[in-house]
Amino acid sequence: MNIVQSRAWLNRQREIGMNRYAFMELISGYSFYLVNQIVEAESQPPFPAQGGPMDYWMDITANPEVHVGLIYRYSGSAPGFFEPVYADYLAIAVARKKQRFLIAAEWLTYNPLQYRVELGAATPAEVTQWQAYKQYIVDLTEINNQPGYPTALNWPVAPF
Repeated sequence: MNIVQSRAWLNRQREIGMNRYAFMELISGYSFYLVNQIVEAESQPPFPAQGGPMDYWMDITANPEVHVGLIYRYSGSAPGFFEPVYADYLAIAVARKKQRFLIAAEWLTYNPLQYRVELGAATPAEVTQWQAYKQYIVDLTEINNQPGYPTALNWPVAPF
């Protein structure tokens, strides 16, 4: 999009009263945010359920070039949006893998299926769920072996 197209787009957004917001996901342990989602709305959208404590919505109405997948970081003295490089993709994959392990461990704390199975008190459905949980953990540990790692990943679906 050139400067004339950018200004025309911005003027159209102002006329219809819509703003453009990017959901900024902090990549835990690293010093940058990932543009995770973009929405057009009259006011700031509600915070998504999967958002972390340092994530936030950024008004990007004046910056129509911003798209999902860009990273936002301080480079020199000013912040800006950048295309990710290999090291950024690696940081994103590592952070998301760690996050999924933490969520799985927390879930298990409140759903101690392994104890029910070990004590012989589990229903067949609980045994199946416990097996699915263990397979999920195995699949997470093997994410690094995927052909597209770390730029294109097929994350396993949590069974809980």
